[in-house]
Amino acid sequence: MTSQTTDAPEPDACPTCHALTTTERQARATHDHSRATDYRILLRRHLDTTHPAHRPTRL
Repeated sequence: MTSQTTDAPEPDACPTCHALTTTERQARATHDHSRATDYRILLRRHLDTTHPAHRPTRL
């Protein structure tokens, strides 16, 4: 693991996670589906790099 991973805050307390989730919800609320998808992808990438142990698994 890198220091970025071990020093990263938990996803619930991470300002980047919060900002990406909030922006995705706002885009969804305004029916901007393309933008919402973009922010979901950015959140997944962020989770993979910063919080890999907390990334949800696919079913």
